[in-house]
Amino acid sequence: MTIKFKFTIFISSIILLMILGSSSFLYYTEKKLLQEQLKDYQQSIITGLSQVVRESILTGDELLIINYINLLKRTVPAMSSAYVLNNDGIILAHTDSGLINKRLQKTGSVLSDDIIRIESPVYIGEKKIAKSFVGFYKEKLKNNLDAELEKTRNKMFSMMFFASIIGLIGSWLFSYFITEPIGQLSAGAEIIGSGNLDHKIDVKRNDELGNLAMHFNAMSVKLKELDEMKKDFTSTITHELRSPLSAIETYVNLLLSKNPEYERENFLRIQKNIARLRNFINDLLDLAKIEKGKMEIIKFPFDLSEAIRDIIDLFRAQASDKGITIDFISNINMIKINGDENRIKQVLTNLISNAIKFTPGNGKITVSASAEFIKQDIADSAGKADAVPKFVKVSVADTGIGIPDVFLDKVFGKFEQVKSGREQVKGPKGTGLGLSIAKAIVELHNGKIWLDTVPDKGTVFHFILPI
Repeated sequence: MTIKFKFTIFISSIILLMILGSSSFLYYTEKKLLQEQLKDYQQSIITGLSQVVRESILTGDELLIINYINLLKRTVPAMSSAYVLNNDGIILAHTDSGLINKRLQKTGSVLSDDIIRIESPVYIGEKKIAKSFVGFYKEKLKNNLDAELEKTRNKMFSMMFFASIIGLIGSWLFSYFITEPIGQLSAGAEIIGSGNLDHKIDVKRNDELGNLAMHFNAMSVKLKELDEMKKDFTSTITHELRSPLSAIETYVNLLLSKNPEYERENFLRIQKNIARLRNFINDLLDLAKIEKGKMEIIKFPFDLSEAIRDIIDLFRAQASDKGITIDFISNINMIKINGDENRIKQVLTNLISNAIKFTPGNGKITVSASAEFIKQDIADSAGKADAVPKFVKVSVADTGIGIPDVFLDKVFGKFEQVKSGREQVKGPKGTGLGLSIAKAIVELHNGKIWLDTVPDKGTVFHFILPI
């Protein structure tokens, strides 16, 4: 789940809660207001009736009361009855004209639980002369109130819907505004982390995110400077080490040719260690060239089968000392490719050396080479189409300790070694540069290198080269 999505959900939830809360408050307020208006309406009817009664008595016009009550009967559907009593309890006017000039009987619908009755005394000066009564149906009043509240709810739902849509759009835009530079920072950090130190993160903002992007860019500049310093140091130190090592090697070889046999073993040890240092320095130089893009590949046609046999012969004695057999299998006698023979031999040397190093005694190493065919419609002199070899595939298989799955993505990295495998190896451990250099050499030949492995069963390294 992205930060943008989380932000949108969070802000939208807050907006929806605010809309729901405010709508509930407005609905409750509107309901109270309608109830108050309903009471005021009822009070206005009884007040109006009392004023008409006063005027009717003052003018002696009884029809004025009767006409007004009939008007209320026609215009107020929720009214159940309206009547006026004098001080003697005689009905002066009533919605039921048959009750006029009769004494009120307190029975029937007048005192029903379904009726709300309100009353108001009528005064002339300080003298009470009559009393007005108006009854309302509770159900009809409730229906009127519910109808008004229904209209209010519908309006509020419409407003909530549109407000929610606007809120969702606003929250998404706000989340985009906040998280878009974070996404740019993340992508930029990933690019810089992959080794592209020239990449600049383009976040033009005058806030904390803009400052963070600026610091990221400054960091990449510093890292590039440090990387250049490392490359220069590697190049310098390897050249500085190579010269005295060459001189020491020359003198050791001279002494080996002239010293007695009992000193020869010590000089041989010195020679082996010089060879180890020289190989290490050569690996560092190759790595520096690869990183600067200056490794030269000088291509000439050569027989790959012969090159493989030469490297196998070089390691046969070392393998024999561990009781390991090395076999070479090929489906063609001669494999002519156009490439840098010395660099391809360097790849083979690394793969076979690693196979011997990580294969226990009495194990087996198998080197195989085969032509990979791609079918093309190329007609020969007889008019027959045939498949044409396009690549040669070389595999180095061993019966060694294998490589755990968790290390597969790191095998071809610089200075990477499997810790468990390193602990099982006796003698020189290596630098962890060989496979990284081998990968670069194969790719400079427009080829590809990969591996298959089963822990405790063995590993097979494959690489293909174009013919």
